[in-house]
Amino acid sequence: MFPTRSAAVTQLVHDGALSPEMMATAAARLGIPEEQVNQKIATLRASFEAQAHKAADPDVLDWANRNSREALSKAVMNQVNSGSLSGYHDLTHSYLENLDTIDPGQILDSVDAKAREVRMEKDGRITLHVPGMGRVGWKVAVRAGVIGPKLSR
Repeated sequence: MFPTRSAAVTQLVHDGALSPEMMATAAARLGIPEEQVNQKIATLRASFEAQAHKAADPDVLDWANRNSREALSKAVMNQVNSGSLSGYHDLTHSYLENLDTIDPGQILDSVDAKAREVRMEKDGRITLHVPGMGRVGWKVAVRAGVIGPKLSR
C-alpha cells in the first residue's frame, strides 16, 4: 500500500523528514528524482514556516516547541491541511495567558508596565490596574480581553 499525502505530511511534521521508503514513493508518484522531492519539500516548508512566524511570535513558537509539542503539531497539521492559522493563534493566547509564569520579567519590564501599574505581589502573582475593574491578576486580565496579542490572519 502506498502512503497517502496525509501520512507524508504527518511524518514531515513529527519526524522532520520523510523515511527512505516514503521518499521513494513520493518521487515515483510525482515522476521526479528524490532530490527534486526534497527541493519541493524545502520550498513548501519555508512557505509554511513564514506563515507560522507571521501568525505567532518566535518566542511563542519556541515555548510551544519546548512545552506544548502536541498543540504545536496540531497547529502545523491544521495549517497544512486546511490553510488555517487558528492553531497558532491558540498557542499565542495560551502563551500570553501563562506569561506571568513563563517569563514574568517580560511583563514587568514591558513598555506598558508603568502605565498599567504592573507589579509583582508578595505571593509572586503579577497584577495590574484595569480601569473599571481595579487591580486584577494577569490571567484575569488576559481572559477578560484587557490584555491580548495582535494576531495576523
